[in-house]
Amino acid sequence: MADKNMNESDIELPSLPKSYGHRASMKWITIESVRVVMERSKTLENKRIVLLTPAGLVEGELTDIAPSYAESFNSELGEELTPNITSMVANVRIDLLRMIEKQEDKLELIDSAPLVGLKNVVVRTTDHTFKLPEITLFADQIAGFTVSRQVLN
Repeated sequence: MADKNMNESDIELPSLPKSYGHRASMKWITIESVRVVMERSKTLENKRIVLLTPAGLVEGELTDIAPSYAESFNSELGEELTPNITSMVANVRIDLLRMIEKQEDKLELIDSAPLVGLKNVVVRTTDHTFKLPEITLFADQIAGFTVSRQVLN
């Protein structure tokens, strides 16, 4: 099955603070590409991403970063709204950066620190396995990935 080609209208990106200018993380773009591929491909339905990190394996469902803080809440049919912490932090971080930019004209970021959010998470370290409702990873801590059925218990 051939997927449709990527259109600019497929992805809505927020306007970034000026100090992000000309900066992009290929690792974050790659993980976002995995999310898009998983959404488009029927063969990848009900699959989860497994990330290799220095701490161990982290498995979960990728979460979106909403365009605004107010939209950073998840809701299932008839269920109470629950916060998407990764999305909330990403939006507050951009707002704070814009405030700092107003005070500091020549602000230069030392990194862009892209975030990757997962929900329904299983983390396996050398000694332990534990479950979390959600986790936020800095993209630079991801060494590799695969897409699979739930593999960690």
